[in-house]
Amino acid sequence: MKLLIRPAPEVAIKSKPVRRQQMRHLRQNIRKLLARLDPEIRVEGSWDRVDVEVPDGRGLSGPALELLLRIPGISTIQEIGAFPFVSLEDVAEKAVEAFADRLAGKTFAVRARRHGEHSFRSIDLERTVGAALMQASGASGVDLKSPQVEVRIEVQDDQFHIAHRKHRGLGGYPLGSVENVLTLISGGYDSSVAAYLMMRRGLRNHFLFFNLGGTAHEVGVRQVVHYLWDRYGASHSAKFISVPFEGVVAE
Repeated sequence: MKLLIRPAPEVAIKSKPVRRQQMRHLRQNIRKLLARLDPEIRVEGSWDRVDVEVPDGRGLSGPALELLLRIPGISTIQEIGAFPFVSLEDVAEKAVEAFADRLAGKTFAVRARRHGEHSFRSIDLERTVGAALMQASGASGVDLKSPQVEVRIEVQDDQFHIAHRKHRGLGGYPLGSVENVLTLISGGYDSSVAAYLMMRRGLRNHFLFFNLGGTAHEVGVRQVVHYLWDRYGASHSAKFISVPFEGVVAE
C-alpha cells in the first residue's frame, strides 16, 4: 500500500528554508516511528509531500496508518492504489473496482493528472473513467464544480495511481522542529491537555513533576506521561524529572 501524506497548513505557508527544515523533521519522525513496525517501509518526499510505501501481505497497513494519524505535522493521509499503466480502459476498470460501491446515488467528478509523454490527454482519461463509473456505479450524475465524491487519478510515465480514502491527520508542526520545553505535569486534566497541545505545536516536551502524594501518586503520573509520549511524542526521547515535595507538604 502507498500513502500520500500532506503537511499541515502551518508548515505549507512557511518560507522555503523553514518549510524545507520542517519537512525534513517530518520525514525523519515518520521514518523513525515506522521503522519500529518494519525497517523495509519506505519513506520519501519533497517540499510539499511525503510518500510512504508499506509492504503488502504483512498486515502492516492498519498499524502504519494508525501510527501516522498520531504524528504531529500531518494534515491528511491519502491511501493510494498503484498499478502499471496498460490502457485507458484498464484504468477505468480499476477505478470502477475502487469507487463503484461508493458512488451510488451521489454526484462525482474525475480529476486526472499526467506526468510524462502519453498518446492521450488528461481530459480523455477523465471522460473514459467517468463514463465507466456512470455505467457501473448507479451514481446520480457528474458535477464538476462541487461533486460529493472526487475520483483522483495520476499517471506517471508507465504507472498510474488511484487515490482512495483520505484521513485527517493531527495537524500542527512536526515534533522537534520548535524548541524543547520543560512541562510542569501533575497528572490531572489541565496539565496533560497542555502537554498534548504543545506536542501538537512541534514542541519536544520534558516533564517536571512535584511529588506531593508519595510513590502511588508518582506511579500514576508516570503512566499519564508515558501514554502522552507513546501516542504523540515517541519520535523523540523525553525526560521525566520528579522532585520530592512530601516534606514541604508536611510542614
